[in-house]
Amino acid sequence: MSLIISIAVALSLDAFSVSLSLGTFEKKYKNYLKFALTVGIFHFIMPFLGSFTNHLLLKNLVINGNKLMGLILLVLAIQMLIELIKNKEEVFKLDFKEMLLLALSVSLDSYFTGIGLKSITNNLVLSFIIFLIVSSIFTFMGCVLGKFGKKYLGRYANGLAILLLLVLGVKYLLF
Repeated sequence: MSLIISIAVALSLDAFSVSLSLGTFEKKYKNYLKFALTVGIFHFIMPFLGSFTNHLLLKNLVINGNKLMGLILLVLAIQMLIELIKNKEEVFKLDFKEMLLLALSVSLDSYFTGIGLKSITNNLVLSFIIFLIVSSIFTFMGCVLGKFGKKYLGRYANGLAILLLLVLGVKYLLF
């Protein structure tokens, strides 16, 4: 069980990093909760799909999850940078479609984890539930910490959030 929790924490770190950035722009806890639950649901669905499709789809899959995530993070960083340059307060908001795409992007690694999960545990459903809970908590905490950073660091927090997204985007594109 501790191995599954460790995997859940590792899978949640992407969402935590992205939610730190999101928290510097979004002020409503209700939206933090929506995003956290969306990420959690994707961290449940994606490993389920991975374990379901297992090696059948892996042989034919041509999308590199890291590259896709890198592109999404770079686009998000550029959007945030544009809003920061415009000097408008709280203009950047994720609409429902963008929230789903972002949640999907930080959950792609859990799909590939699901492919090999059967070799670690026979209790897949419990693993998926643990992934959902841990990723939701990490995402919510990231948003709250981002908001806290914004409160005390002001616009510098937005700049740091954008820099974090740029670094993560480049990391995922190159590695």
